[in-house]
Amino acid sequence: WTNINISPDTELLYFHSKSNDLSLMDKESANHLPPIPSRSLANGQDIAWLGDNWIPPHGCRIYSIAELYAIYSRFSILWIGDSTIRRTYMTLRAILDSHENATTTVSSLSMDEVDSPHVIDRNKDDPLEEPCQKWKTMEWIHPTSLCHSLATKSKNFDYIRAKCFRDIHHGIQNLTVMQQQQQSYNLIIVSGGTWEMSPHKRHECSIGGRKEPFNKEKMWSHLEDVLQDLRELQSSQVHIAWRNVPMNQHELEKVLWTDTNELVQNNLTSFSKGGNMSYIDLAKALEPRSVLYDRIGGNNIYHFGLKARLLFIQILANHLLWKMNEWSN
Repeated sequence: WTNINISPDTELLYFHSKSNDLSLMDKESANHLPPIPSRSLANGQDIAWLGDNWIPPHGCRIYSIAELYAIYSRFSILWIGDSTIRRTYMTLRAILDSHENATTTVSSLSMDEVDSPHVIDRNKDDPLEEPCQKWKTMEWIHPTSLCHSLATKSKNFDYIRAKCFRDIHHGIQNLTVMQQQQQSYNLIIVSGGTWEMSPHKRHECSIGGRKEPFNKEKMWSHLEDVLQDLRELQSSQVHIAWRNVPMNQHELEKVLWTDTNELVQNNLTSFSKGGNMSYIDLAKALEPRSVLYDRIGGNNIYHFGLKARLLFIQILANHLLWKMNEWSN
């Protein structure tokens, strides 16, 4: 980080990056950007729990509302995935909007502001805003696919609903065309697999529906298509972050769940050595709070509660700061 004094009234924090989109942030909106953590939390290890409250390892921290805004507002972000990723997207959107729209510093938010159905399930039942028309090239735009922006930074903050691997593949194909026309995003957060790994949901990801027997190799073929899409989409100016699927012992098949997460992890880890991709192991971080009475539950057996979503938001913020430091060297 370098302080550049432009005038007595203006001071900028300059971040040396390969991407011009990540170059400048004024000190006021950065609002004391946190120091670079001593390590990334992307592997989900060494996170301790006290009841439902997580404790970051030494050298890492929990970020405030202003600090989260300072980190995430550096990026134009697209989230792709099912309702588990949408709910995290909406919680973070509420956090960032609270800072951007406030006339004074916001230090806390109520449960209703970050966890109520009208926030995390926006447009699911009642159309409160128009679905994102950026995806009009797709055959059908789901009502919960939303476009948003951080106005003071002119950054995109969008979500496209894709519940199955083949839906993600379709979405990325459209995204690739859009990215070629204009550089719309420099951070893309992707998650998938919950529907395919659930015996009671996977038929909705099959062309043949319930009549089609489940085929693990076919599912992995769709997943490989997605991973290939992401390898082609990533660049020095576009970072890909894959959030894996946390365990649900009531619905997901544990062996299939383990093998699928490992397939993605091995694929992205080997490629990320020469690329710009990250594997965020939320499953590992949430493992002590994923099953039975210790589970941080949501409104159904597939969803996790607010504290689990906030954990991912904090882990990703930590990792992005870590990557910023890596990109600058």
